[in-house]
Amino acid sequence: MSQRIEIVKGDPVVAESLQEIFRSLIQPGILEGFELITLTGNRVGVNPGAGFLDAGAFIFDNEIRTPASAPTIVQSSPADYTVLYSFTTSQVLGGEAAVLQIVPGLLNPDVFQNGLILGWLRYPGGNVSLSNNMFVSGRRIQVGQSEAKLKNEFTTTFAPLSSKWALVSVTPSLSNLSLTEGWNNTYSSIITQVSNVGAGLMTAIYYVPIEVPSLGIGQLMMDVQVDGSSTCTVTLVDSVGNEITPLGTNQFINTPLSRKIVQIPQNTSIALNSVAHIKLELKIQPTNAVRFKTVGFSSYTEPF
Repeated sequence: MSQRIEIVKGDPVVAESLQEIFRSLIQPGILEGFELITLTGNRVGVNPGAGFLDAGAFIFDNEIRTPASAPTIVQSSPADYTVLYSFTTSQVLGGEAAVLQIVPGLLNPDVFQNGLILGWLRYPGGNVSLSNNMFVSGRRIQVGQSEAKLKNEFTTTFAPLSSKWALVSVTPSLSNLSLTEGWNNTYSSIITQVSNVGAGLMTAIYYVPIEVPSLGIGQLMMDVQVDGSSTCTVTLVDSVGNEITPLGTNQFINTPLSRKIVQIPQNTSIALNSVAHIKLELKIQPTNAVRFKTVGFSSYTEPF
């Protein structure tokens, strides 16, 4: 069965105490997923997700669910409904499954008991077909670190980078490019340095692979130093090769070694758990260099 109800197990006294602690710390709500969606035949569906029930238990479901029975939604008159999981604690070994229901009216989550409200359906009447813009999401909660700390949380790749990135192209010639890596006393760190030892402008493109997490990509990050009028331009490339234009500044010129943040649009559609790439396009003037200490990314997106 793809639905799981998790209740703290172990010593009965300790387990009961932990359940009460959870209930005192967290209001019932949706942890992730459980979006209300329209299915064929004017049916209401619920995406996979996770939630916290008022019983102090967690519910996890990895399939799209539909209620076993539901009122007729499409009708001439306006009507409101509440979509919920009904759950009653049981002494039966293994517990009972939560039951997905659609009930008339707009139930208040602050006083609702024995389950979890996923959202509401506000049907306008007129026999119009069901659509996603008629849904209102239920309360969503997040148990995690503070917002201030999340702003600086990155999945980071440290120099040396030569074994972790791919040189996609270099013009006019590979002989123009010099790559040096190791401890740098000036920056008190290991540095990957890309230099132009040729006579004219050199363009080098590197791809840094990243695995897209379940929350997507919100920011790209690098500790970079760029000489003179040379430039470092940063973009995100998805798993099928589409280049995603960042928000705001994504090109850096004549900058000391410092952390640079590149914002990715919040509505970016990119396959989760796929391999995307941070694209670094370096345009380096003769005798100039671009130096990297780290390259990374975060799911966090400004603003909260």
